[in-house]
Amino acid sequence: MASYTVDTKKDGKVVYKVHVSSHGRRVTRSWHPQAGWSAKTIDRELNKFAANLENELAAGKIQTRAEKIAAKKQQKPRPRKSKPLRNMQTACLCPQRP
Repeated sequence: MASYTVDTKKDGKVVYKVHVSSHGRRVTRSWHPQAGWSAKTIDRELNKFAANLENELAAGKIQTRAEKIAAKKQQKPRPRKSKPLRNMQTACLCPQRP
């Protein structure tokens, strides 16, 4: 089920926050209407955007924020950028003192 709220930016532009939920998964997206659109056109295009968002969420094309974080944690860790100290001692290019 989709719902939306209307917000106004500091510069006076209108932004619609579309909230969609499906099977316990919730997603929020912003939608900006074009300047000069009538109220009827804005309503029609907003409903199209919300329906498309619902379909993508149901099909699994969109990930929620929690799903993105969980997927990132499951990835293998990135390699360390610096070498450990024990490797640097043998590879030191400093001149040896007599």
